[in-house]
Amino acid sequence: MTIPVFYAISDDFTKYAAVSLNSLVKHADSQKDYTVYFLSQDLSAEHKQDLTDLGSDNVHIEFFKINDEIVAPIQNRSENYLRADFFTMSIFYRLFIPDLFPQYDKAIYIDSDTIVNDDIGKLYDTELGNHLFG
Repeated sequence: MTIPVFYAISDDFTKYAAVSLNSLVKHADSQKDYTVYFLSQDLSAEHKQDLTDLGSDNVHIEFFKINDEIVAPIQNRSENYLRADFFTMSIFYRLFIPDLFPQYDKAIYIDSDTIVNDDIGKLYDTELGNHLFG
């Protein structure tokens, strides 16, 4: 079983995501398998390589490009009251995870500035019951 972990980032947040990913890898249980997905529209090849280099034998790094078609329903909508000048589009990528990754019944989403202080698999193993979010 793979534990799916998602980050939504823009290229300028790569350095923060690298710190978070490094902490995740450092605390990952060697008996578990993790796939970390970075959802983005604009990651440079250099930053993708930097993040990939932080992976390990049981922490696999993947990238998923969020294209304009995916974000079209929320882009430039006046009724989208969450949108403000200081937000980047990447804050909305997490909303698409269930549709883009239907193979997972459960996943972890963490912000790119989160430090992981224990095995993220423990969070994944938390029983949610009938709750959609935990």
